[in-house]
Amino acid sequence: MGEIHTAAYNGWADEVSLLLNSGVSAQSPDEKGFTPLHWAAMRASVTDQTEVISSLIAAGADPDALSAEGYSTPLVFAVESGNIGAVKLLITLGAKTDLTVDNVTALMIAARNGNKEIVKLLVGFGAEVSKKCESFTAADYAFHGGHNEIAEFLIGKAKSEQP
Repeated sequence: MGEIHTAAYNGWADEVSLLLNSGVSAQSPDEKGFTPLHWAAMRASVTDQTEVISSLIAAGADPDALSAEGYSTPLVFAVESGNIGAVKLLITLGAKTDLTVDNVTALMIAARNGNKEIVKLLVGFGAEVSKKCESFTAADYAFHGGHNEIAEFLIGKAKSEQP
């Protein structure tokens, strides 16, 4: 892991800014194929990453960057972290809500994890509630996770969006 990846991982906003200002790329992948933004989003569950995320995207980090094996994006990591602030920031800075990575969307992950706040945030930002990956929707993931209230919410949203 490079210096910028370590700084992003730890939420060291001043260090990230110094490295960016010295010419280090905000998009540089580490040996595992993760960008600094992936690491910042992943660690949003344990430290405030708002300033780091903002700095990286302002410096050209792609909010929809796929990891080397194509199984995650910064938004997916932020959703998995459960940090609603990081999720909202990534979306407002350009992350797409409906990208399919590893056969799921960010909404499906939030539904499976039972995170009602993030589910509502994603839906509010236009995540497609009826989208299927394989043959499953976000409501299916919610039901599977035992989150019936979220599943019913998503089913209701899907019905209200039908012409």
